[in-house]
Amino acid sequence: MHEVVNHPTCQHVSALNCVDAAQLAIADLAGLTRLLRRAIAHGAPLDVSELAAVSNAVLRDADRLDTAVSLWRRLPADSLPSSRYRSLQRRVDALRQHGDDLGHAALLADSSMPPTAGQLAAFVGRLLGLTEALHQAVEAAHAASSTPPPPAPLH
Repeated sequence: MHEVVNHPTCQHVSALNCVDAAQLAIADLAGLTRLLRRAIAHGAPLDVSELAAVSNAVLRDADRLDTAVSLWRRLPADSLPSSRYRSLQRRVDALRQHGDDLGHAALLADSSMPPTAGQLAAFVGRLLGLTEALHQAVEAAHAASSTPPPPAPLH
């Protein structure tokens, strides 16, 4: 990542660019998850390839989010504070775990014990909750990193 931050094309990257990239990954994830929720609610049978595609998309968006947050943390100006970075990293790790779990559900879809619609709906509900928490965390981190420090007290 150090080479990426120091690359000439990254010299013009701002915190807002990183926030936008993170929010795009979150929006993509939220949209895909809502589509999955609708399919489950309408009783559409989900096959292995559909669940695997969603799992791969969740993992891809987790990687995009991780890249944006890592770059943001390393910016020379308006960088992401370490405590916010660690908090976002935990959520990205949870997102990756959800992607892996959905991949396992995909593997079970063709087995004699496929996940039920209720199990998939509960999973999708947790994933939507995580995307909302990620959105709020990125917004809060952006506000914290772009807020000027309080003025020094006058004596």
